[in-house]
Amino acid sequence: MLKKWHLILCVAILLVPTLCWSMACHCYSNKNYDPEHPTSADAYFLATAQNSLVANVYNVAKKKVVLAKQKASTTSERLWVAHWISERSKFTPGDLLKSRYRNDSWLEALNSLQIDTQDFGGEFAKALNSLDVDNNLSRFVVDDVLIHNKLATAKQLQKLRHLGANDSETILSTLLALKTKYPANEFYNSVKRGGASWGQHLHTAQIDGTQMVEEIKGVLDQQT
Repeated sequence: MLKKWHLILCVAILLVPTLCWSMACHCYSNKNYDPEHPTSADAYFLATAQNSLVANVYNVAKKKVVLAKQKASTTSERLWVAHWISERSKFTPGDLLKSRYRNDSWLEALNSLQIDTQDFGGEFAKALNSLDVDNNLSRFVVDDVLIHNKLATAKQLQKLRHLGANDSETILSTLLALKTKYPANEFYNSVKRGGASWGQHLHTAQIDGTQMVEEIKGVLDQQT
């Protein structure tokens, strides 16, 4: 009997990371900055910054953002694109995500819903017809959101993107820049060169990584 339970326990332990990965459930064991392990919560800080910006900009509960991303078919990139297009069409983000899941590309997904993208601009069209369409569209959307909400300039974002910053790194670097008045690219470079962790930078800037919705709401309010 003991052997049976031991086997069940071993299987359960092995399955936990698999389940978390397949659900994209953000099973972060560390959510607080630890000076003795400065990078231990960095993955959480990057994810919560991105989720919190979506929640604030599109007026949805952060919990709903996290739950949406637990579906294997809903990536951060697709969620950004769906919300951005939803504001410019009669379809909900859910409608758009379903259409994207049923089609091989965003172009096919939008065509199936008969969405005219001509008014979305040339940069959107360029990303829509690119090879790495999901990432390029998401990059366009995130940058557009940051610029539209006066959180960053196009020049500042170009520097970050040129250095290789992804969406979450761009968002967190921008937040740190707004809080400290130092250039965003300096934070990105510091982390990538091993100078400091994201958690260290947040701690130094007195940003509470566990209250990111409120932190981002604060900087958004200051820009209006």
